[in-house]
Amino acid sequence: MPCLPRKQSTRKRKFVDSYIESLNATKAALAAGYSASHAGNMGCLLLKKPDGQAAIAARLNESGLTQARVLREIERLAFADPSALYHETGKLLPIHKLPENVRAAIASVKVLKTNLVSGNGAREEVHEVKQWDKVKALEMAAKYLKLLDGDRGDTNVTIQVSWMNNSEPKPNEVINITPETQNPLTE
Repeated sequence: MPCLPRKQSTRKRKFVDSYIESLNATKAALAAGYSASHAGNMGCLLLKKPDGQAAIAARLNESGLTQARVLREIERLAFADPSALYHETGKLLPIHKLPENVRAAIASVKVLKTNLVSGNGAREEVHEVKQWDKVKALEMAAKYLKLLDGDRGDTNVTIQVSWMNNSEPKPNEVINITPETQNPLTE
């Protein structure tokens, strides 16, 4: 546990511990013993204090939960290549021989045994490998990089139009200007 200042009360320490578990300031304040009527305000206040922020940052860092690590995990899921699961002969590689980034993308593995009682006595294993949702990981990465329309901010563009030969359009006249059309004023 990180070294917290001695002056930090037991209640504040409980708040930090609970906040690390729930990431909810109100729940953490309730768990630390603050009254239900003031838990929301106290949770917000404790999160804003520099000593509270430092204690939470130290605990998160201690747990290995960092922005870089989260982004690295999203990257692993988003760019996972299912072909890395298999040997060149087409057989599934043993889990301990898979690269770490490939193992991170696996949600579950099921081994189904077949032909246990058949006449030939042969036993076959069928492996079912489920990977984490690649589309969701790509969406999270795109949001982080602000590639999605909702994340781009202001997309309005102002265009200044200058008329050639002082031939301005008539009032309320609409002229379609696109790359595919010819200049209506020169026709």
